[in-house]
Amino acid sequence: MNVDRLEKSLIDRIKIAIRQQLSARHVPGLILQIPDIPYTINMKKVEVPIRRIIEGRQIHATGSLANPDCLDYYRNIPELNKW
Repeated sequence: MNVDRLEKSLIDRIKIAIRQQLSARHVPGLILQIPDIPYTINMKKVEVPIRRIIEGRQIHATGSLANPDCLDYYRNIPELNKW
């Protein structure tokens, strides 16, 4: 999948907005543009499989995901190897 990179100026604006509207504690260390977010068939965002993939754990997509193929993107994100 070819995803354009977020420009540094946009990332900086996002971080400033989060700091102003919430707090410095809420500003993420890493902001990435992603091609898709996994959803259930009821259109609820799914976070747990992504966390498990990033932690290096094996997951098995279930029939409850509307777009299980999008999980493949999260298996090898080079930017996360720097953390």
